[in-house]
Formats: sequence, C-alpha cells, structure tokens
Amino acid sequence: MKTPVDGPIDVNQFPESPDLALGLDYENGDGKVELIPIDDVAPDVDTDPVFTSKDEDLENQLFNSLKHVGLLYKHEPAHGYWDSEAKKWKLLTGRTRLKCYKELGAKFYPMRKVKKNKKYSEEELEIALRDQAFTSDCHDSHRLMTWIIVSERCAEVMDNKKGWFIGQPKLMTGEYDYSYDRFLEYYKSKDIWLGKWGDEKTTQNFPKKIYNRMMTLATSGRKISKKSKETIDQQHDKWELTQDSKSDIRLVNINDPVANGTYYGRVLLECFDNDQDLVLNLHTSKDTPSQVDRVRNDFNEKVSKTIAKTLQIAYNQLGYKKEKVWDLVKEVHKSAWSKLQVNYTPAFDIEGDEPFKVNISQFGEIDQYKNAI
Repeated sequence: MKTPVDGPIDVNQFPESPDLALGLDYENGDGKVELIPIDDVAPDVDTDPVFTSKDEDLENQLFNSLKHVGLLYKHEPAHGYWDSEAKKWKLLTGRTRLKCYKELGAKFYPMRKVKKNKKYSEEELEIALRDQAFTSDCHDSHRLMTWIIVSERCAEVMDNKKGWFIGQPKLMTGEYDYSYDRFLEYYKSKDIWLGKWGDEKTTQNFPKKIYNRMMTLATSGRKISKKSKETIDQQHDKWELTQDSKSDIRLVNINDPVANGTYYGRVLLECFDNDQDLVLNLHTSKDTPSQVDRVRNDFNEKVSKTIAKTLQIAYNQLGYKKEKVWDLVKEVHKSAWSKLQVNYTPAFDIEGDEPFKVNISQFGEIDQYKNAI
C-alpha cells in the first residue's frame, strides 16, 4: 500500500535506530522517529556532505520515487539536532529528501532527534556531527558512496584542519595527526567500509588506496620545498641573536633521537651544575608531520630518561636507601628540567622560517618512566 509523504505516516514502521557517532545521543533516549513540522526543519550545509556531480540525479530519483511509489519505511529517516540560534532542527542527513517533501506538499518530516553529549568539548562535538552526517550518508541506499567519494570527503576535512574522529591525536604543533596509521584507525571503526571493501590485508588494500588518493587531493595545491642545511643554519644564526647570550644555545639534528637525546641529557646536567640554561633548536629531515612529531617526542623523552637514569645511578652509588632515591631523582630532575628550553626549526618552506617553542612539560613528569629506567 502506497504511503504518500503528505498523508498519514506510521513512525513505528521505520527500522530500529542505529548507533550514533561518539559524542551524540538520541534526544528521546531510544531514537524513535518523530514527525516534525516541516517549517521547523532546515539543512546543515556545514556537516551534510554534498557532491554536486551526483546530487542532481539523486534529487530527481528521490522525487520520482516519493511521488509515484511513496514513502518506503525500509529507508533510514533523517537525523537532526536542535539549533538554538536558528530555532530549527538542523539536518545532519536527509536534506535532499526534505526538499522533495516540501515540493510534494508535506506538512511534517520524519526524523530522529539527536543531541550533543555535554561531556565533550565543542571541537569534539563538531567532529561528531560531521562524522554522523558522513556515516549516515554511507548507509543511505539512495547515495552511491564510492571509495573515491570517501577519499574526497576525508581530504576536505584535512584541508580544513579538522579531525576525522573524536580522540584523533594531535601533533606537538597542535595540528591533527593525519598519518596513515590514524586514518586506518578511523577506517576500521566503520563497519560499513570494512563490509564493503575489507581491511588493509586484502589484495586491493582499500584503506591505503583511499589514503593515497586523499593525500594527493589534500596536497595538490601546495608547492612544498625542503629547506637546505645552509638555509636552516642561516635562520638559526639570525634567531640566536634574539636569545639570552648567557644561555648555551645549540642547533641539533634529531634524525637519530635516541643518540642525540642521550647526549643532550648529559649536557643538560652539566648546564644545571653550572646554573646555566640550555636552549636547543631542533631540526630534522623527516618527511611528514607525524614523523617529525615522533622524533621530537623520542628526543625529548630520551633527554628526560637520561637525566633520571644518571641521577638514579649516582644516588644509588652514594648509598641512599632505595625508597629515598626516587624522591631525590624527582626533585633534582625537576630543577634540571626547568633549565631546558626546546624549539623547533621547520624543515619545509610552508611551515615558516622562525623556530617555534615546543611544549616539553609532559616529559618532565618522570613517574611514567620509573619502571623503564
């Protein structure tokens, strides 16, 4: 029996409510579909992904289906959240259907109400809304969600310097980590992608295929040149003139973070003994932001561990009781760490010229290393 969109709609015939993206909950608890006055609903163009080359055909197909076949309850209805400023329900999905409903004279629009979970920050909730819109489109039987479209959507998120998912790590620069490992983590959280294309162990390796195309799209408009060692030296010399001349200032290549971290841990202890600050300006020839961040982290961690281990050996040799040694190590380590300032000189011209300060406070908390020293 045909169910016209402008006639009675039985909300009990829709499928069970699907799980929502992390950070979102159903407004009514169970996600039951409700009929919303159609004038109280509006599209959210910031989160609902639209690919114009496909949407005109999609709209025509939907309109003809709704007009001649009627509403099909097997299709997942729209999802929307309340926008207190606009005083409307903003659609995460289903805006093309909304347009068709209006053209066919419907007074109400079937929708599942979602809300933001207040435990999450505004930045995380923005990610959740975008992820829900994208995931729902992947489930939409009307929309042909190809791996190419997935790569385009993820590249768009990268270009806007946004996160793919809540909990996506950030680099020391404050930017999201867009490495392949992080994308693979995101990809494998999507059952529909795994069911459609498989994981990274399949012959075609769609995760890698999507990622490679995404990276090409995200960097296609950028001309990236690696700085020469001569340029880095010149920029360091210019920057050094702005620093306190009483400090021990050094330019350090951290391509081998373990060896260099060990050495500069000892240098820092010497500076501490001489009541002198150690100012390091790091650089590396690593090629990607995630690799740069990894060697910076490894270097800073090794400096910290070297100080702790050296102090621990010294206090043990001096005959202090075992339970007292670690307290002494922590106390002196804290004082020595306060003498260190770490900066980083960008290796690529798109990152700028000036060295920028690196936050190293997390590496000063040495209880995390206690069992590893």
